[in-house]
Order: sequence, then structure tokens, then C-alpha cells
Amino acid sequence: MADPAGTLLVERGMVLGYDFSAALHEPACPEATTPAGRELADAMVEWGLLHDGRVHLPPVADLLAARLHERNCRVLLYTEVFKIEARNDGGWAVTLWNRDGMSTVAAEQIVDTTSEGVGHALAQGVPLRKSFCGAMVATAAGAPAPEANEPERWCCLRGALPDELILKVALPADAGWPQARQALHDAWAELRGRGLARSWQLGAEAGAIAHEYIAPINRAVGQSWRWRPSASYGSLMAAYEGRTA
Repeated sequence: MADPAGTLLVERGMVLGYDFSAALHEPACPEATTPAGRELADAMVEWGLLHDGRVHLPPVADLLAARLHERNCRVLLYTEVFKIEARNDGGWAVTLWNRDGMSTVAAEQIVDTTSEGVGHALAQGVPLRKSFCGAMVATAAGAPAPEANEPERWCCLRGALPDELILKVALPADAGWPQARQALHDAWAELRGRGLARSWQLGAEAGAIAHEYIAPINRAVGQSWRWRPSASYGSLMAAYEGRTA
């Protein structure tokens, strides 16, 4: 947002900040450390999304969209990066594909914030953990959380809303979308079968797989082309501020 006129944001889906807002991970929101972060925190409070250091993640996508619109930022949604080639005069030629067809834009710099990496192989072999989340809501106020947490398989995180928990289920590194959804519902069925979630309902499932890294990643793909996966920052606020630790 520092240079709205000179920046083009390309998103393959319709959900902004999907590594957090769609993945339902991580609800904990650290204190902002930059002016931009404090502006975001104030906006989340104004929107009623930030409660006791935790953020209600799904509506954050709408908040980010509103902030981009207010600043006249250029955004392409439902757009894939088809090809990236070096230009003879420096910079990059980025070929994009969406419902309007193919187009090519000239870029002086590229910042790839995806976990899988676009147009390069730096993501291969990077240690990470994958998980899939679902939102649990209590059927009675003050219902106790499931006690038999098994972090190697599943755990419950306190959500931002009253009587809300985020059920987080660990996934194999090669798990895709069908396996992720099945793992969540298998874990939920097990919790119910063991009597650990009598006072809870599974209210929603995530719209994206969560990725967790050991530390923030900022690696060079090429001259003026960086790979900085948003998920590697660990939280929405840290990613928004681009923290190094």
C-alpha cells in the first residue's frame, strides 16, 4: 500500500489474506509495531473483529478489500500468473490469465507471497507443517473445551468470538484439498465418538490449508524477485507488517 499507483496485486481467488482469513489460522494477534500495523489494528477494532488479542479472521478479507479500495490500489482477482520471463531491458514480463484472457504486464519487482511458490522451485524441501482448521461453536455458554488435546494430531485454539474454538488438525506434507477436508471430519467424528465435544458443534470449515514455517522466509528468486510466503510470518499482523522475527 506504500505505492498504490505503482503496485499491482494479483490474487488467484476472491479472498484477500487467504493464508489467514480463509485458513482460519492463526487467531492470536500480536501487538502492532508499525504505523501501518496500528492502523490495521484500529480498523479491526472498529469493525468488531479484534477481541482480547484475537482476531475473527474470515471478515478480515473484506476489511483488506475495503482498505485497498480506499487507497485506490490496483487488484486483479481470480487471476493466475501463467509465466514470468526476464526482459532484455531489465525487470520482468509477467503473463497473467483470467476470465478476460491473457495479458502481460511489465514489472520492475516481484514479491511472491504464496506458500507453494509461483514460477520457481524454492518452496520444494522447505520445512513446514500443514494443518486444516474448523470453527467449533458451543451449544451452551461456557461449555468446557475438549481436554484430551493431542497436538501431534489435533488441538483446539481459542477463537475471537465468545464460545468459539478453532479445531486444528495436522496433515501430512503431501496432503491436498480432499485429504484435508477428510482429516478434519474424521477428527471431528472421533471427538464426538469419544465424548469430548458433547457441548460443541462444528460450525464451519476452513477455505484453505494452513501452512506453518520455522521462521519468516525472504529469499531471492532472481534479481528484484523475492519469495516471501505470508504464512511464514505466523500471524496476520506479522505478515501485514513484514516482520523479520
